[in-house]
Amino acid sequence: MTATNHRYAATTVVAVERTQAEISALLTRHGATARAVAMDDATGKATVMFALAGRRMRIDVPLHPSRPSRPRPRGWWGWGEAERSRWAEAQREQEERSAWRGILLLLRAKLEAIEGGYSTVEHEFLADVLLPGGQRVGEMVSGAVEQAYLTGVQPSLLPDSGAPSRELPPAAQG
Repeated sequence: MTATNHRYAATTVVAVERTQAEISALLTRHGATARAVAMDDATGKATVMFALAGRRMRIDVPLHPSRPSRPRPRGWWGWGEAERSRWAEAQREQEERSAWRGILLLLRAKLEAIEGGYSTVEHEFLADVLLPGGQRVGEMVSGAVEQAYLTGVQPSLLPDSGAPSRELPPAAQG
């Protein structure tokens, strides 16, 4: 029995460079400026940065899943080192092509929803907005959100405001 890979665009043959060009064109078409589409081999992340509606955004996506996406093929143990290496490299390249197609799909969906009036830039990209120090909003608030759910206590609206914290209603405590 062969395992099925359910990853989006798992068998795409579209080159990474073509998908990156499509992403840049999509962002341009939707009014984004100061676009950058990059890949960091050291961290294994794809990065898309752009300015839209007066905000700068950065989206980082891992190019390689933490676990192998496909099981080793039949006969793996009988292969030579060079053949195994070629197979592993082909899998890595396929994962990158698939990840970039997924990023394009994500951006297309968000930008079309904004253009159609179904959503807003703030709603779709709030977590990705870059703050002046280079941190993204999502990175800044994720710890506080996690803590609120763990403790059931909502932090005060403003830090050190003197306002007391209050307990979250039971439905919000997950």
